[in-house]
Amino acid sequence: MPLPLTPSSDYLSSYLQKWQSSPQLENYRLQEKSLDLLFKNFCPDNSAIEHILLKVSALNDFYSTNIFDTYTVAKHIREMNIEGCQTASKIDHPTASNFDQGIRLISCAV
Repeated sequence: MPLPLTPSSDYLSSYLQKWQSSPQLENYRLQEKSLDLLFKNFCPDNSAIEHILLKVSALNDFYSTNIFDTYTVAKHIREMNIEGCQTASKIDHPTASNFDQGIRLISCAV
């Protein structure tokens, strides 16, 4: 088995260029821009259940996380009081937490 390539500035730049210009990736770029707007502009905090529910629903749809009860997940996130988590970790691209069927993967993304 060959060793993986060591990331270099040129290697990363080539993939960034593909990400920015590939017509096949346009839907993913637009999804990321939409999530940036949602998380940074429209619903930047986690105090209102409606804001959290919007974020959980968007993440569930875009990343196909299979959260079957988005309301329960949003309610749990609000109860966790994780406001400072986003700012402290400087998360740019959120990932969903999945609490369905006994699975508990905790993320500070929402």
